Amino acid sequence: MTMPEVLSHLSFTLLLFFILPTGHLACAGRALLLILAGAFSFVNVGGLTLAEYTRSYADELSMVSVLWLLYAGLSQVLNKPVVPLLPQIQFAAVIALAGFILYPAALGLSIVDPYRWGFSPRGLLLAAFASCVLWWALRNYFAMVMTTAATVLFVLDIKTSNNYWDYLIDPLLWLYCCAYLIRLGMGRLWALYRGRAVESAPAYVAREV
Repeated sequence: MTMPEVLSHLSFTLLLFFILPTGHLACAGRALLLILAGAFSFVNVGGLTLAEYTRSYADELSMVSVLWLLYAGLSQVLNKPVVPLLPQIQFAAVIALAGFILYPAALGLSIVDPYRWGFSPRGLLLAAFASCVLWWALRNYFAMVMTTAATVLFVLDIKTSNNYWDYLIDPLLWLYCCAYLIRLGMGRLWALYRGRAVESAPAYVAREV
């Protein structure tokens, strides 16, 4: 099995496991369900496995996506977050910003094409190193490990793509980060609105007789 095939099966397994309802299961049951999801990825339909079908429609996920799914799978098996929420929110915000820089050019909306920088990524590698130093200063070790691991995997040429961007970001990850941040922001606004509504409400309302 080639490395792209391994990544396809791993991505399919984690995506399937992540959306399965596991709240009522113990840790051992969650681990067994993860193994079954991995076995399900090898089910052959029409000469292709389900993982290969997924790859044909969604292409390969970035290494950051795969690593983040691995973290999410581990957290779901243990039934507790391994990393605090704030570092993940910060990293999601950077991914969303990177997508707004990268993808408009792919749609022909910009005369500058940042994707080309990924084929000779000296500048991007320096930017990644600077970002890791910043993440370290901010004590966001989650983002630092994600960026470093994706960079090391790029150097090892794990994926079929030779573009550094494809190790850092993909459209599905970008859409997920944008949707997650919007949902989080709307939730904060709603909580703020409810808090002000409660403060402005009278403490006691006389009941009509």
